[in-house]
Amino acid sequence: MTGSAEPPHARATPPAGAPGASLAGSVASGGPVGADVRAEEQARYRATFDLAPVGLAHVSPTGEFLRVNPALCALLGYEEADLTGRRFQDLTHPADLAADLEHVVRCLGGAEDSYTLTKRYVRADGRVVPAQLHARLVRAPSPDGLLPGAPFYFLSVVEALTDASDREGREVGEHRDNRADAAD
Repeated sequence: MTGSAEPPHARATPPAGAPGASLAGSVASGGPVGADVRAEEQARYRATFDLAPVGLAHVSPTGEFLRVNPALCALLGYEEADLTGRRFQDLTHPADLAADLEHVVRCLGGAEDSYTLTKRYVRADGRVVPAQLHARLVRAPSPDGLLPGAPFYFLSVVEALTDASDREGREVGEHRDNRADAAD
C-alpha cells in the first residue's frame, strides 16, 4: 500500500452558498470564524424552530407563550401574534390542567427538569385536540456556575395525536401492563 490517502468525504466542503459553506471555508483557510459561526448557528436555529414538523414553543415560567412556531400555530388554530402572550393554562383542557400545573411546579421547585404529558388543548375554534407535550425547563446561567440558575423558560414540544397514534400508544401501554401481569 502506498501513501495514506484521505477518503474523498474527509476533504469535501459544502458548495458555495450551501449551509456550512462559510464555516468550512473559514476553517479551511484558517480565517476568522467567530461572526460567521454565530450567524450560521442563528440561521440554523431559526430554521430548525420555524420548519419543525411539530409544535415548538418557549413558554415563560408563568405560562405565557414567548415564542411559537408555525406548526404549533396550525395545531392550535391561532396566528403567531395571537398565540404569543397567551397562557398555556387558557388553552389546556380543564380536565388536564391540574396534571400539567403539577409538573410545572415540580420543575420550578427543582424536583424534575422535564416531563412528558398526554393532554388536550382547546383550539381557537373551540375544537379539542389531543397532543403529547414534552417540556423541559431551561434555566438562566447562575453567576457562580455551580448552582442551578433561575428558571428562564420552558422549551415545549407539542405533537398532535391522531386517532391511530393515540390508539397505538394505548396498545403499547396495554402490552407493557400485560407483560408486567405475566411476570407476577
